[in-house]
Amino acid sequence: MAKPQSSSTGITKTSKKINFIEFSDVHLGHHRTKTPKIIDALYRMLPDTEATRNLDLIIIAGDLFDRLLQKNDEHMWLIEIWAMWLIQKCAKYNIVLRILEGTPSHDWKQSLMFKTYNEGAQWQADVKYVTDLEYEYHAGLDLGILYLPDEWHPDTTHCFKEAKRVLAENGVEQADVIIMHGAFEYQLPAHCGIETHDSQAWQSLVKHFIFCGHIHQRSQYGKILVAGSLDRLCHGDEVPKGYIAGTIDKAGNHVVRFVDNEKAQAYVTIDCRDLSVHEALSKIESAIKLPEGSFIRIEANSGDNVASAIPILKEQYPQFYWDNPKIHSTEVLNASTAVLAIDRYVPIDLTKDNLPTLLKERLVKRGLTEVQITRALALLKESM
Repeated sequence: MAKPQSSSTGITKTSKKINFIEFSDVHLGHHRTKTPKIIDALYRMLPDTEATRNLDLIIIAGDLFDRLLQKNDEHMWLIEIWAMWLIQKCAKYNIVLRILEGTPSHDWKQSLMFKTYNEGAQWQADVKYVTDLEYEYHAGLDLGILYLPDEWHPDTTHCFKEAKRVLAENGVEQADVIIMHGAFEYQLPAHCGIETHDSQAWQSLVKHFIFCGHIHQRSQYGKILVAGSLDRLCHGDEVPKGYIAGTIDKAGNHVVRFVDNEKAQAYVTIDCRDLSVHEALSKIESAIKLPEGSFIRIEANSGDNVASAIPILKEQYPQFYWDNPKIHSTEVLNASTAVLAIDRYVPIDLTKDNLPTLLKERLVKRGLTEVQITRALALLKESM
């Protein structure tokens, strides 16, 4: 169930322009790109400078976490200290902080810590953590914000209709900005079989920008701004990483720039196809002028012998992580395998928030009466 309009009364530094930074897909707790490295980038994002002091709004558009972390995780204390540091910085400089729940299997509602710490320590920062489709008018910023977490509903068309309804209930046709987590059709090939949002439809609901997380490659499409992931998390994603900074100007003279995370984790693929072992080793030696802790993999054909040299490379260059080679098979992919690779099932995580809605839809489709559905939902609520 979508939440109605909420209102904040914090006073911002200006009523005409809003200075912001936005980032997403941080993935704290990642198994490969280590949390201390990611935390370092988060600290570097907000130096104690005039630009930071003049910020009005910080947006975290989902997937702050990579997985559910236990309290005794080796890096959990680093995350908690950074979270408290961020809250206090927002309180000190009167910065509005908005955090959206991302993919349930990543975030697990762990960003609730921001609300808990802020209230428990009485820091009085303007912090809001959002887990539902809702609209907020922030009086201090004079900004209407629509929020949509990832997997709020499995049908993206339904998400759009409900978003439009929530705006209408709050007396507006468009939000000033939308903060959401999910994929648009322009970001993924049509044949991948993944449900995506309609970019043109959603842009009709916003005046200025849509800030969207989930896809790790940065992009801009009309009013849609995608920062991508803050750091590199895997091979094949070796593009620049960072966050978006800018100014929302009610007159439409917006300023937007991408800020590169220059110390992002290095994931490097070295193409050694059709090279002899000697040629491959020479190429590798000249290519690995990389920071300590970089992830390296060799790309080769199935008949190449360079893969046999991996143990030698691990021994000679222990300061790097040597991943399994990327081997290109000479076999032709048959049609049935190709279909299976494309037409795959993409599950949705069941949570206490989306389970009642999904159950009701299933019962309606099966032809149950309103009385039966009401009773079933009551039983579900009791069991949760």
